Amino acid sequence: MKKTLPETIWKMKIKRDDDIEYTAYPIFAVDDSTTKPGINMGIAGTVYHKNPLMALEGQVKEVPFEFAIWDDGRDRANGTVKENDTVVEVVTVEEQIDFLTDVLKGDKIDEYFFSPGFSVEYDVEIYHGEGEDKKKRMVQTCIIENVDVPILSSGSWKFITGCRMDLVMGDPI
Repeated sequence: MKKTLPETIWKMKIKRDDDIEYTAYPIFAVDDSTTKPGINMGIAGTVYHKNPLMALEGQVKEVPFEFAIWDDGRDRANGTVKENDTVVEVVTVEEQIDFLTDVLKGDKIDEYFFSPGFSVEYDVEIYHGEGEDKKKRMVQTCIIENVDVPILSSGSWKFITGCRMDLVMGDPI
C-alpha cells in the first residue's frame, strides 16, 4: 500500500550516467560549500595580514546532504536497477542500505550505484504532496565522495535518520 507524502517534501534524485538512479527523501538539509584551499606561509615576526598566501589547488564545490531511509512502498531506484533483465526494486530499509553501501564495501561494484570513476547528476526538487510540481531544480555533474548510514540510532529501524551523502562537483575523469 502506497503511503501519501506530507504536503511539502524535499527529494534528492541522484542519476548515474547509465541511467541508474536513487531518490532520497525526505531531505533534511542540503549544504553548498565552495572552497579554494590555500597555504599561509607565515614569516616569523610578521603580522597576519602581511603573510604571503599561496593557492596550490583549484576551487572545490561540495554538496553534502542529510536524508532518511524508510520504506514507503516505493522503489527508490525508480525501476532502473536490473539483474538478468529483471527489475530489482529498492524498497525496504534493508534493500536501500544494501543499495547505498554494497559498492563501498567492494561488493557488486559494476551492478550498483557507487562504482568509482563515473559521473552522476543530481536534482533537488520540492514536491508538494503527491504531485510532480517541481519548484527548484539543480542539475550538476559530480562524484559521490561519501555515504554515511548510521548502524545504531535512537530512532526506529523503520525510519533511519542521520544518513548523509557527500557530492563533489566537477567533471570526473
